[in-house]
Amino acid sequence: MNSTLTAELRRWVGRDLMVRVLVLTLLLTLFLSACTTTSNSFLKETSQTQLQQKLLTGASTQTDVKRALGTQYRELISEGELVWVYTYVHQNNLAGNLFPFFSAAQTDDFVKRDLVIYFDSDKRVKNFKLRDHSL
Repeated sequence: MNSTLTAELRRWVGRDLMVRVLVLTLLLTLFLSACTTTSNSFLKETSQTQLQQKLLTGASTQTDVKRALGTQYRELISEGELVWVYTYVHQNNLAGNLFPFFSAAQTDDFVKRDLVIYFDSDKRVKNFKLRDHSL
């Protein structure tokens, strides 16, 4: 009878270990997914002055822009003009990912920058704006 009890105890310990591994895996997944970065990372450190050196109004073509900045995040037409949008988003908000009601209170962990480039009819840079957003 003692060996039956020992075998039963081993079975329960094995199940407990599986549960621990599963919980640890889920927690690790949540921690790894807590920090997200999307789109064009060059915008993270880029200043207006640096962009003015890369994007010459009236001179830089769409090809020049793509060579300097890569593929745009979005392309649209605004008032008959072609507009390219480059976006950088970084969120490092573990509490907000685990408990969504914390997201509203923690604004320091969200960074978004948009570079909006307007082209003229000759497909040259007409104007551009670098915008910072925080929520």
